[in-house]
Amino acid sequence: MFLFCSVKRGMTFTRKRTGAAWKNWGGLEEMSKAWRSAELLPALLVLALITSGAAHSEDTIGKFIAQYRCPVVDRLERLYAKGDPKRYPDEYLIIDVRGVPEHYVQCLFFAHGKLYCEAASGFYTSKIKSERSYLPRSAILALDQLGFSIDDSEGNFKIELDVSDPPDFVGIAELMLRAMHAAFEATADTKLDFQAPYAPRETMKCIPIS
Repeated sequence: MFLFCSVKRGMTFTRKRTGAAWKNWGGLEEMSKAWRSAELLPALLVLALITSGAAHSEDTIGKFIAQYRCPVVDRLERLYAKGDPKRYPDEYLIIDVRGVPEHYVQCLFFAHGKLYCEAASGFYTSKIKSERSYLPRSAILALDQLGFSIDDSEGNFKIELDVSDPPDFVGIAELMLRAMHAAFEATADTKLDFQAPYAPRETMKCIPIS
């Protein structure tokens, strides 16, 4: 069950104080022309399942999510537990493919009840537009089904979510992992790295007991 209250697309964002790890993003004061309202996240995920096709089979995605759900949820819970984002401005989590840091999804609790996420579009891979490494159209369409803005003319693919209190951490984790799979074909065999200033390492609950 997903407890996201609403979904908005195309938001651009800025912060005056940000940890050094957070990857490139835009400006909160400027709202993208691609801003769109959407239905509740459950509807978006159901639609994604229906339209994703063989390339994104539920079996593959299911194994991927099972592999990484715990370390993502664990970090999200600890980020949120820090409290007011105004006092703790680095409540973000970055997931990237090991060895390919430009392949990432990142989410930030930027205000009470507010979550902002981005999936790397390739916009920041080079200052020269002709040399940028953009995602294939199939990946962009898959992100669109998850609710992300697919306007990459000025930055990454974006989504803003109103979340419950406490948030559905499992739902957020699934969104991030589905975005990693959709954009970068990450699977259970893919090695991922995590960056979260307030949760740099996973806790014992995610370590299998032998």
